[in-house]
Amino acid sequence: MYKTLKEGKTVFAYKGYYSPISARKLASAIEELLALRKTGLLNVAGERISRYELALKIKEKFNLPGEVKEVDEVKGWTARRPFDSSLDYSKAKKILSVDFYSLDLEGMVL
Repeated sequence: MYKTLKEGKTVFAYKGYYSPISARKLASAIEELLALRKTGLLNVAGERISRYELALKIKEKFNLPGEVKEVDEVKGWTARRPFDSSLDYSKAKKILSVDFYSLDLEGMVL
């Protein structure tokens, strides 16, 4: 997405929601859960955001020349995806000391 926008091209971004998290944040959370010897189910995820909103934030944060267009569906995806596949990570935020950063422009980490 970043590379495409940087090249001045158009990004077609799905308006459905998900909860992205960096591999580094996820690894830190798993490491802490292992140290705490926690068991059971726990959603470890990032802030709920649409791919479209994320693309706009990346474009704005880095002042990129490309264009972002919102689409209702992504052609080429073989599997159907729900409109909202975001996760409630409130329980993880209570248990873990991992910084579940928000996607505001000031503190945006990519």
